[in-house]
Amino acid sequence: MRQIEFIIEGMHCGKCASKVQNFVQEVSGVIGTQVSLEQKLLSVEYDASGKQEKHLIAKVMESVQDLGYEIRRKV
Repeated sequence: MRQIEFIIEGMHCGKCASKVQNFVQEVSGVIGTQVSLEQKLLSVEYDASGKQEKHLIAKVMESVQDLGYEIRRKV
């Protein structure tokens, strides 16, 4: 199992954070998610590697962007 963190811009309330968490949880390969509204942070636990990992990360980012939020990987 691996973990990756993202910074999300545009979340303003608990409903925003819940929406992000629920949508990302539906991405194939995602095992768990946590969203911190205060830190603007999305943490994703997943089971993928190599090419699958790149695809999963792209799908996570796409699902958040589809909700209208900006997302980038935390460095």
